[in-house]
Amino acid sequence: MRILDRYIIRSLALIFLACVFVFLSLYVVIDVFTKLDDFLKNSFDVGLVINYYLTFLPSIFVQVSPYCVFLATIFTFSRLNRENEIIAMRASGQSIWQITKHIMFFGAILSFFIFMINEKIVPVTQAIHEDIDEKIESSGSGGSAQIIKNIYFYGVGNRLIYAYSFQPKDNTLQQINILEQDNKQNVISKVIAERAVWKDNAWTFYKCLVYDYFRDGEPKHEPYYFEEKQMDILENPKKLLQQKKRIELMNTAQLSDYILRISKSGAVEILRDLRVDLYQKYASPFSCLVLIFLAIPFSFLTGRRHSGINSLGIFLATSFLYYLFSVVGIALGKEAILTPFFAVWLAPMIFLGLSIYLIERMP
Repeated sequence: MRILDRYIIRSLALIFLACVFVFLSLYVVIDVFTKLDDFLKNSFDVGLVINYYLTFLPSIFVQVSPYCVFLATIFTFSRLNRENEIIAMRASGQSIWQITKHIMFFGAILSFFIFMINEKIVPVTQAIHEDIDEKIESSGSGGSAQIIKNIYFYGVGNRLIYAYSFQPKDNTLQQINILEQDNKQNVISKVIAERAVWKDNAWTFYKCLVYDYFRDGEPKHEPYYFEEKQMDILENPKKLLQQKKRIELMNTAQLSDYILRISKSGAVEILRDLRVDLYQKYASPFSCLVLIFLAIPFSFLTGRRHSGINSLGIFLATSFLYYLFSVVGIALGKEAILTPFFAVWLAPMIFLGLSIYLIERMP
């Protein structure tokens, strides 16, 4: 690697690390003030609070890294532009791609590094973080009353259980669908209920329909209707919440296996949401490389007199647009307007194509 390339990489890396430190520090400070009442009600256990934030830092790092490297790239090349170093490089016969190739390589390495953190570290630390958060909230407020939406998991007896919402305060599930499968994933029974309540160590279902099927999918008889029926579901509310957490904290291999297990269940909406989540795990780290590509044409074209102000403005506007496109794409995927793969990769592909177009048109 040439001295000039090492100089650019070192400058980018230092600004990137500084941005990461600032973002993480701001998050911790803001969150401390937000949760100060809960910490005080929990007798302000310093060790618990430290573990709470240490276990959340990997997740925050994964989220902010694409924007930090984007800002670092803009500031690095804007400074080189302001000091006429870009002009000197171009005068020596170097193209934009030659000047920036090691920066792009840095972005590719960073994307892979973030992917591995998301795969190996975040699921473990995030699970610990959520357990600590639950302890803090339960000790401070006497129990969480937050309604949890879209509960789905594989239960004992090859049952795929889905509920629109769960209210931990009174242990109530709303709008439940249960699909029971045989060992070959053929649906043999289905239960639809308006609500279910955990009482006397069992789930009692209200206004439920029970369907039985042959292995070829044909119904055995007309559905049975029960105004009230006790079901032999072994998962109590605590296990139900733990199972929900495990689904959210799966890595790509675990989530792919889970999707395969329920692929024959007929739960179209659940499968679509899970596929969006799976593709998002691949696309999110790739954002580092995409935003580096996007930063290059803007930073090269920034005026030399007001590069600092212009760089910050470009960062805020472009980051907001990229985030907006990502959120809209995911929403369109979960609403079945776009396929899960295309919905997740919509923002990266649009902005990568725009970046290459702008770079190629640079003088």
